[in-house]
Amino acid sequence: MQRLRAILNAALSKQALYVRMSAGEYPQFFLQGHVIEKDPDGPISEADLQQILSFVMPGQVFAEKAQLTAALNVGPQGILKLRAFQSPLRLDIFTPAGASLFDQVLDVVPVTQPVTNPPLVTPPVPMPPPIAVAPAPIPAVAPITPAPVLVTAPVTVPFTVPFTVPETVTVSAQAPVAPAPTIVAAPISLAQPAVPAPPSAGAPDPSKSSADAGSEFGLMFRAGSAPKKNNAPVAAHPVTETPGQFQHIQVPQILHAPSTSHQSHEQIPEEINFGSREAAEGSISQGSNPIDKLLREMVEMKASDMHLTVGQPIIFRVHGDIKRMSQEPILPDMMQQFLLPTMPKRNHQEFSKSQDTDYAYELAGIGRFRVNIFRDRNGVGAVMRHIPSQILTAEQLNLAPAITKLCALNKGLVLVTGPTGSGKSTTLAAMIDLINRTRKEHILTIEDPIEFVHPQQMCLVNQREVHKHTGSFARALKAALREDPDIVLIGEMRDLETIAIAIETAETGHLVFGTLHTTTAMSTVDRIIDQFPSDRQAQIRVMLSSSLRGVVAQTLLKKKTGGRVAAHEILIANDAVGAMIREGKVQHLANHMLTQKQDGNQLLNDSLLKLVQDGVVEAQDAFFKAVDKNSFMAAAKARGINISAA
Repeated sequence: MQRLRAILNAALSKQALYVRMSAGEYPQFFLQGHVIEKDPDGPISEADLQQILSFVMPGQVFAEKAQLTAALNVGPQGILKLRAFQSPLRLDIFTPAGASLFDQVLDVVPVTQPVTNPPLVTPPVPMPPPIAVAPAPIPAVAPITPAPVLVTAPVTVPFTVPFTVPETVTVSAQAPVAPAPTIVAAPISLAQPAVPAPPSAGAPDPSKSSADAGSEFGLMFRAGSAPKKNNAPVAAHPVTETPGQFQHIQVPQILHAPSTSHQSHEQIPEEINFGSREAAEGSISQGSNPIDKLLREMVEMKASDMHLTVGQPIIFRVHGDIKRMSQEPILPDMMQQFLLPTMPKRNHQEFSKSQDTDYAYELAGIGRFRVNIFRDRNGVGAVMRHIPSQILTAEQLNLAPAITKLCALNKGLVLVTGPTGSGKSTTLAAMIDLINRTRKEHILTIEDPIEFVHPQQMCLVNQREVHKHTGSFARALKAALREDPDIVLIGEMRDLETIAIAIETAETGHLVFGTLHTTTAMSTVDRIIDQFPSDRQAQIRVMLSSSLRGVVAQTLLKKKTGGRVAAHEILIANDAVGAMIREGKVQHLANHMLTQKQDGNQLLNDSLLKLVQDGVVEAQDAFFKAVDKNSFMAAAKARGINISAA
């Protein structure tokens, strides 16, 4: 509910009359003097709006009703009136300053319902003019006792104009709901108070300490089982869980920041730690965890990944091939012993809620590992990828001169793309390392999780991890503009908002590196543009045409002598490329790359054929990795290379 909290804070600080939230659009603030402002945090998705509606109107459904109504208490600032519409999905929130507009904003009333009979008045009566005085006005100095948000019978909430809430909701619980402690977060907190469940068979002991959380979490590793509490499936309604206790939902409230007077139920903010939190989170092991022996063996065999699946033996990926290390299957209890000690507390909680999580694990003296833990039909599984402690340099990777020249740019967008496991992170790390060794700049990386750790050399390097040091890629990118970076590395451009901010950052004079899961330069450009709605694509084409500086698409192949090597497709953007992107002629990029090789452009097939001719890889492996296989076959035949299409 962070977005809702921010919107309500903004509405109250702006003294807005009301706020309108429509799915897929920017929230709008309607101010005095018919001024309309948009929320700068971007459009609100339908999923987020549905979540907000379920929070402020729990239990209410549209059914055959065209709209729903409710009220929210925001403490000393009064009561907010809410009205939700089904088609299109929309929520209007009226502040105390705009309460008189609640039934006067005619454009928010559905066509199917007469304007003269507003659904919130029972029985229908004409609304008094805005300046009319209520029959029983409340003095301005008198304190207003806020009414509960959700009631079991109609309740009249005191306002300048009396306001009756006809929509009622009954909240059921296993035990009488006790008064919940006030949860405060300045200036507005969205809290879901909870009460403990009564003791029952199979229920956890409420007095259980957080030290027992590991054993409770271990129950989730049973093969084929879904996460359960109290021997029942976890409720779909959002709840807040603490180790050893299952909480039930009471009435959601919106509370304003408390006064300066002392209140015994206030929560003291967590003390700020001004040092690194790595050791405190337990993500660095000295070799005592059960899985550490396997990780050492993995590194010794030069495996890139270790796969753990319930019912299967331990599996390493060696030079791209899956290799089973034994015949003994992994049991759920073994999986728990392997994974539980490696998980930071935050990821422990995230996995309990979403059934997958990512984090970095470090084994002292061996290296770092990128970890993904997930649940499938067999139980809990994991993949651990080795991240070498020593960053391979551009010279060691034999990167083409066209790629290293991209590291000398002062601004623009450079993308390194490829399928999962194609070595994008290794190439990007080598490019950042080259900048770190040759320039005096400020490098800021935003990753999930941090993979390669860059030492402080000629550059100042700050590395931030999503969910640990920042909330999201988009949030970190917004903050980056105030952190004085010269070079920004985005670990993954996952969504529309992140892509949009990355392009804007590149346009403001920064050099931005990012990754996408695309296989060619042309598909990279199309992928970026197709992320945006059709009404924004023309604008994005113009922005991308001026900011894009290069695309490096790569794939990994097995070498004849062991190990793997990368084949690259390189697009170097110039005025001609910018014109093609701007005019929507992306299909001509391949011909441009073929005819402008002197600028460093290179097609993937040319790189694959060179590796075959140099005797580095097998022709059949190169054919398998080619995207345009017909062209590759023809080019190989012209060079006297025989390839079987089977």
